[in-house]
Order: sequence, then C-alpha cells, then structure tokens
Amino acid sequence: MFTKTRNVLVASVAALSLAVGATGVASAHSSHDKLSIHYNGDGFDGAIKSSRARCLSNRTVQVHSSKGRVLYTDTTETDGSWSTGNSGRARGKFYATVNAKGACLPLVSPTISVP
Repeated sequence: MFTKTRNVLVASVAALSLAVGATGVASAHSSHDKLSIHYNGDGFDGAIKSSRARCLSNRTVQVHSSKGRVLYTDTTETDGSWSTGNSGRARGKFYATVNAKGACLPLVSPTISVP
C-alpha cells in the first residue's frame, strides 16, 4: 500500500518530468534513467542507470520508510552506485529518491519489502 507522501512525491516527479520534457530542457535519454534499491542484510544499496555519464555521480540519494520518513542518505559514486554502509537490520517497505542535477531529472526507485 502506498502512502500519501509517496504518492505526492511520485506525482511531483512525474509532473516535473512532463514539464521539463515539454520545454526541451532534458534529452530523450532522461526518461530512461532509473534508480534501484536493494537491501543486503545490513544496509541499503543501489545505483542510478543512465546513458548520460553526468547524471551518475555526485547525486544525493535518500532512503525513505513507507511513510516517507528519510532514514539514510548517501552520495552516488562516478559509476552511479550508492550504499548506506552497515546501517543495521531493517524491516518494512522502503524506497529511494535522488535529487535533480542540471538537466538530470529526479528519480524514485521501486518500493522494496524487507521481511
């Protein structure tokens, strides 16, 4: 079940994507950018996938609880990867967001469940 906060965030990202696309500021490649999130047993990690190298590095990733609360943050490496390190045991549903950077749009990951 999605929370109101996540729905508002997703709607905002979608509206921004449409607005930027309509003005021609972002290239067609931006619509294919993705943000992944995984739980590795003691922390979260993932990566930005983009055909544009400038959209990978030095972007702030936030890991959110299903209620929208920011739990962890990290900055992406040059290859787009990120990790919260050993942040401990987690349970529940989580998703990640990444900030906009220049012509690179903000992204929202799928929601994952950690039993």
